Amino acid sequence: MKIYRRIVLLFCAASSSLLFCVAPSTAPGPSRPPAPISVSAMGVSMSAILVSWVKVINAASYTVFRNTIDTGTFAVVDIVTKNTYNDTGLVPGSVFYYKVSALNNLGESGQSAAVLATTAVPGKVSAKFVSPASIVVTWTLVAGATSYNAYRDTSDTGTFSFSRTLSTDTLVDSGLAAGTRYYYRIMAVNNSGQSGLSFIKNAITLPAIPAGAGAAGISSSSIVIAWPAVTGAASYKIYRSTVDTGAFTFAGSAAGDTFSDTSLSAGTTYYYKISAFNSSGESGQSASFNATTFPGMPSGASAVAVSSSGIVITWLPANGAASYKVYRSNVDTGAFVLADSMAADTFSDTGLAAGATYYYRISAVNGSGESGQSAVFNSITFPGVPFGVSAAAVSSSSIVITWPTVTGAASYKVYRSTVDTGAFPLADSVTADTFSDTGLAAGATYYYRISGLNNSGESEQSAPVQATTLLTGFVPFLRPLEMLAFEMSN
Repeated sequence: MKIYRRIVLLFCAASSSLLFCVAPSTAPGPSRPPAPISVSAMGVSMSAILVSWVKVINAASYTVFRNTIDTGTFAVVDIVTKNTYNDTGLVPGSVFYYKVSALNNLGESGQSAAVLATTAVPGKVSAKFVSPASIVVTWTLVAGATSYNAYRDTSDTGTFSFSRTLSTDTLVDSGLAAGTRYYYRIMAVNNSGQSGLSFIKNAITLPAIPAGAGAAGISSSSIVIAWPAVTGAASYKIYRSTVDTGAFTFAGSAAGDTFSDTSLSAGTTYYYKISAFNSSGESGQSASFNATTFPGMPSGASAVAVSSSGIVITWLPANGAASYKVYRSNVDTGAFVLADSMAADTFSDTGLAAGATYYYRISAVNGSGESGQSAVFNSITFPGVPFGVSAAAVSSSSIVITWPTVTGAASYKVYRSTVDTGAFPLADSVTADTFSDTGLAAGATYYYRISGLNNSGESEQSAPVQATTLLTGFVPFLRPLEMLAFEMSN
């Protein structure tokens, strides 16, 4: 065993000087090298595998072993002095396991752990969509290859049927189905045989342009769009315009095959186009289709009575309305039933009860549907014509006229004439259903007509009734109350 000495630095107290002293020591002597570590193997051509490892310090050479399985006896392939070995002349597409040992003049190390390698296959394979029906596949060239076989399937676990043979590192696969994902594997070929298959790579073609789309208005501000699902589409884009030939702007996206377009203008026709989208990009846009929102709710509605049996209703035209519906009720909180439908923005409601209040709502209609109903508005018909009117003289200058109360009348007008034909001038207006006409000429005949009034207007005048004042000095027989009225009037 060789004796080694080491130099030790000693600090000596005396004279404060440094002394260098040599101390004897022993170290292990030479031995067999350890087994190589970090062994790796990779195919570098169709018929060669490069094996490499970390250098062993006291190794003079290395033995490379090979087997076709990872167990059993590994045969010696070669003995080399470098830490790499290029195993050539192999059958393309072969799989081998390698072990390495280190040697020096004292002996051989144990064998390293086995590593696996195959002869080279096409690497760095990529697949990329390039046009609506084409995918380009590329890979790195393999040393020793004279051509390449491309295999394709629509499933990564499929059989990968043969597609075509190429002499370059590029496949342009065209005429593919829209929205379909294709999987590819590449194999190198030469006169000695074929390499193994490359790793699987895939790409998806653009989805087809959506077809069969339709739209329908569902309210005054919403349209629902639906279309058949497109193969390979991950989502859809919806484009909208207010003219069929105008620019279509992006309206929204949908993951499914329906889309609700909201916050639209009432009674407006919208045009749409749909495209399908996936990881490769966006399809072309569909043919345009359209729908119209429901018309807007009518506004500015009013009702005006025009007679004792008629009310005229008017409102502002609603955008997009083709017609209107008028709903009527006799109470503002009751059920409103359809009174009539019309194309114009006015309606004459006839055959109504005199002096009655009617409540209305209006809606607008077009080919898509009916708007909501307007706010409630109302009107009261004119009162009915007073009937049962009677007139009786109570003195030589007074006549009392009475009549039954008229439904819906807030007041009455009394008209008087000295002839039963011609104009009847207004005598007075009263709120009660009786009127004492005084200051008349004695022994004269007077004719009367009565009309009812309310906020809406005046009824027609009643049929004329007449009475003749008493002669001067004549006192009629009167009952006590009538006597009192007579004395007070005279």
